[in-house]
Amino acid sequence: MGQGGVQKRNLRAEKTKRFRIDCGITALACAGILAGAGRLGWLGCALLLVQLLLALLFMCWLEAYDHFTAQAQELRICILLANLYAWGCGCFLSLVCGRWRLLGWHTALLLALAGVMLACGLLLYRRFHNRAVYRNPALLVVAAKGNNARLRRLKYGVLADFDAWYTEIEGSGATPPDQWAQLEERLAASDVLCVFDNVRGADYDRLIHAAMTLRKEIYVVPRIIGVNVDHAGLTHFDDIPVLYLGDFQLGLWSRFWKRALDLAVAVAALAVAALPMAAIALWVKADSPGPVLYTQERYTKDKRVFRIMKFRTMVPDAEKLTGPVFAQKDDPRITRSGRVLRRFRLDELPQIFNILRGDMSLVGPRPERPFFAQQFEREIPQYAYRFRVKAGLAALSHVYGRYSTFICDRTYYDLRYIAGYSFLWDIRILLLTGKTLFLPNAAEGEDEYKRGGNTQTESR
Repeated sequence: MGQGGVQKRNLRAEKTKRFRIDCGITALACAGILAGAGRLGWLGCALLLVQLLLALLFMCWLEAYDHFTAQAQELRICILLANLYAWGCGCFLSLVCGRWRLLGWHTALLLALAGVMLACGLLLYRRFHNRAVYRNPALLVVAAKGNNARLRRLKYGVLADFDAWYTEIEGSGATPPDQWAQLEERLAASDVLCVFDNVRGADYDRLIHAAMTLRKEIYVVPRIIGVNVDHAGLTHFDDIPVLYLGDFQLGLWSRFWKRALDLAVAVAALAVAALPMAAIALWVKADSPGPVLYTQERYTKDKRVFRIMKFRTMVPDAEKLTGPVFAQKDDPRITRSGRVLRRFRLDELPQIFNILRGDMSLVGPRPERPFFAQQFEREIPQYAYRFRVKAGLAALSHVYGRYSTFICDRTYYDLRYIAGYSFLWDIRILLLTGKTLFLPNAAEGEDEYKRGGNTQTESR
């Protein structure tokens, strides 16, 4: 209990409490369905129970219980999408089983479950963010000099959950004793420590040891060079533990199931999106002069060059005077229709044809232009590893990042995806991509953080 009766927020306990409440809501709904088994029949009950359990599963996959899903808008999106996904699966199974009369029950369950989850979730959210009752934990962010842009982005990006402070040190064992004394004093007054990836050697070891001694929560910004350590296999040479590191390659069966998912989803998506794509094409044509589709050379697996297809969102010859440049926030070259298409990622829909042709996959590192890929590879040696799989329509770097995410961080996400690939992870990333479509900051262009040193690769 803090001063004046204000408690420090326990973010992990909040996550657990939200999950337990939703489990209780699901259990009560299950009991109600089982009580009506005589009217619905056992098959009907089973189909409705599947929808309930899938809603809870999708809530987990959409990271509704992640303790950094802090914004009320994101929480609403998670709850609504999870229940919509579960409703769609339930309706599909009922139609397959010939129980079309259950569609009304599925819809009623969707409305009731989503409504109760929203009410309870938002009530908890308001309570946990009531500054008269709870205070945010104090976060100390420590980085070596030379990473100021990323450091400021992290600090200001977590203010909804932390009272964040940051400091810069030498970072390679050369930090003077007086600065260490100030740093340890500030660490003692903080609740959480975050160490950047460019703090190394003796400084890193001393920071982690001090934080563990003081029993502080610790977060570490990972280094690209160690991306596959998290998925390494433990073995031993004699009695010495060793880790086997993978080589960022997908096996034969992984490639087979990945391609099967690509074809199945792409064909279904094309059938559903054909009319909307036609309407978008007419809108683009009417909004500004120029072609409807925009094609551009990109790299895919093994750096094979292909032409990616998009709906045009910029004025014709947008790079005629500037050459290849990133899109910027509030970029004047973007058309009126282009702003809407980019906001909801609808300009990417023609890439369904790239997937059907085998140039791209549903999930994978986003295809990069050769001009920028060559530049990034010179600055980040590990960047070349992302070309060991096909480029993707959806990507882990788009789920957790945005257009303005630093290239070193995007590369880490891409390599983390390849190192930990699984069929279920592809499905989860597709579901998470649906959430990002409704988050306004997910489609932001290059901003001042990125222009202020966009790679920050010194420690990679």
